[in-house]
Amino acid sequence: MSSSPFDYDTRKMIRSVVINSGVTSIGSSAFSSCSNLTSVTIPKSVTSIGSYAFSNCSALTDVYYAGTQADWNTISIYNYGNDALTAATIHYTEPLTITSVKANKSTAAVGEAVTWTGAASGGSGSLQYGFRIYQDGTLVMKGSYGSSKTVTYTPTAAGTYTAKFYVKDSAGTVVTKNSSGVTVTAAVPLTITSVKADKTGASVGEAI
Repeated sequence: MSSSPFDYDTRKMIRSVVINSGVTSIGSSAFSSCSNLTSVTIPKSVTSIGSYAFSNCSALTDVYYAGTQADWNTISIYNYGNDALTAATIHYTEPLTITSVKANKSTAAVGEAVTWTGAASGGSGSLQYGFRIYQDGTLVMKGSYGSSKTVTYTPTAAGTYTAKFYVKDSAGTVVTKNSSGVTVTAAVPLTITSVKADKTGASVGEAI
């Protein structure tokens, strides 16, 4: 990002800044004298911040960083003229984590629908979800990313079925987690085991 990209009058009008993902450096005096700037969003791709990049930004209170505190600590921030930045509250992004992926039953019969539900937290920006279903380790269904955290599949054969839950954040980070197995058994066929009369002989007019 270029040094000093704004003229003086424009600087006084800026209240919030979002730096695009992919930017690797914030140049010297980039936001100097943005006296009404209250918040800035910095992508994880930034590796250096130049001198006086945020000097005379007395209203700056919040920095939203698309990475962890450990990531932030690796950024080279020039010592001079960035007190407003380092004094602001840094809001870090927690690591993208899948907290659970579960089926609604542990056993099922062939032809009986099974629904898996996943949950995740952290990450950068909005999250997208996807599932893959396996029968005894063989892929039988591959879904695409979307907003739904559930998937339903109806087994057509006996076996052990698992779901692999995929979560992707706006920065392109992907995490996965496998569910426990659901045991699917073949349905017992309907069979007539016997048909009997209540007696072996009877007279005319006698109920059987």
